[in-house]
Amino acid sequence: METYSDFYFKSRLSPRECMDIVDLGTKTSKTHSSTLFEAEDINYFYIVIKREEKSQWIFDRFKSYTNSLYPDNSANLMTEVYLHFYPKGCKFLRHRDDAKYPDQVLNVGVTLSTDYKGGEFIAYGENKPDRKLGTVAGEFYHMDASTEHEVLEVTEGVRVSLIQFFTFNDLYKPTTI
Repeated sequence: METYSDFYFKSRLSPRECMDIVDLGTKTSKTHSSTLFEAEDINYFYIVIKREEKSQWIFDRFKSYTNSLYPDNSANLMTEVYLHFYPKGCKFLRHRDDAKYPDQVLNVGVTLSTDYKGGEFIAYGENKPDRKLGTVAGEFYHMDASTEHEVLEVTEGVRVSLIQFFTFNDLYKPTTI
């Protein structure tokens, strides 16, 4: 039987783990969001972390968290996860991820930094702000890809988050008859 402390471990990254992931981003050149989106009010940087021996632990942690929602998901086998950087002045307008990526069904993320102001991650319900996600560094969060959301403009520091995007097939093992 899983205990509360087991789930707590699965739903958080330690401050050291957060720093280790952010350090991966400091050793790699970042790509600007304009390579993915043409909108002026989408402004952030990202790197793709590939699944390999030194990063496998990250994918394993996503799997542990996501197992609480979808047992036997394939998070630990996925090929990449996205590290997002929002320095001062950056933001991501209100949008739905499934509008651009229709096969996407779930987003799981974790905020890695605390030394920023602004940059709130707002999820919407019934066309009004519903909740803030990723308010505690190291704590995993999730939402349906159909949920409207945005990252408000960062006014100080750098907001860093790690996100994994799931399709239906990533969450459920296909059955054979």
